[in-house]
Amino acid sequence: MAVAELLLAQYFAFFALVILCQSHISNPQETNLAKFSKIPEAQAPRPARQSGRLALRMRQYEEHIGSIKAGEVGKLVPETGETLRGIALRVGRAARRSNKVADTWMVDGAVYFKIS
Repeated sequence: MAVAELLLAQYFAFFALVILCQSHISNPQETNLAKFSKIPEAQAPRPARQSGRLALRMRQYEEHIGSIKAGEVGKLVPETGETLRGIALRVGRAARRSNKVADTWMVDGAVYFKIS
């Protein structure tokens, strides 16, 4: 009898779990979308300004980009905590903000870039 009661308890627990899971599965035809609305530009909040540290770093990379002349290549060596990929991304973003194109490559622990 104890085995039968245990099986019955497992049976009910299993179906309770099935019902719970089914209640969380949404209808494939239903789609939850963000609520969209339009407002006049004057009523929109101003974009958040970059923090001082981030703005400083962005300016530094923009200055690096601006200092490269035709026939020159910039070289950046990462400090502790920086990655080559992160530096290359920042160089590319700074170039785009300056309406320029940066070609970047990574060799022997340094990021090289030229402006084209």
